[in-house]
Amino acid sequence: MTKYIKNQHFTYALRSYFPLPVRLVGWVMIIGFTYQTIADFNPIFLLPALLGVLVVFSKISAQVDLRLKLYRFTFSLLGWHSGKWISFDRVEYLNIFPTRTSQRIGSYQTGAITELKDFEVRINLIYSNRKRDMIFSTNSSNEALNLGMELGEHLKLDVYDCTGEENRWVRFK
Repeated sequence: MTKYIKNQHFTYALRSYFPLPVRLVGWVMIIGFTYQTIADFNPIFLLPALLGVLVVFSKISAQVDLRLKLYRFTFSLLGWHSGKWISFDRVEYLNIFPTRTSQRIGSYQTGAITELKDFEVRINLIYSNRKRDMIFSTNSSNEALNLGMELGEHLKLDVYDCTGEENRWVRFK
């Protein structure tokens, strides 16, 4: 078993629920209102501090239950997950796909533009209508390949591996 699968359960935090500027405001709320609560001995300031905790620590996650063969995309906060479980019946196969991501950061004042490029390997669930949902992302091809093969074996789904020189199918059905 890989380090991601524990007790027949796989959980991966895909991204933060709120964008970075909102999370920074959340940190300011946590620090400022906690200080205000301590300084004034007024517990009413804990409410905005708790709102800051919600903003900073909330994530969108993917969970797979290998024993029951269900998955869900969740809103998670401090280890608590909320989301509807979905059966793997609609999923045709798993896809392990390397991709390049890029992000442009520019300044209107100076006109300078910087482009950040990165390499990542994603594991996608592919449905019959060719819709896809990403359940895992990493920078290591071997890590994604090992996890994808293990998920395919447990869930009895075929795996389409696009990480090598030639794309190949691995059949588990």
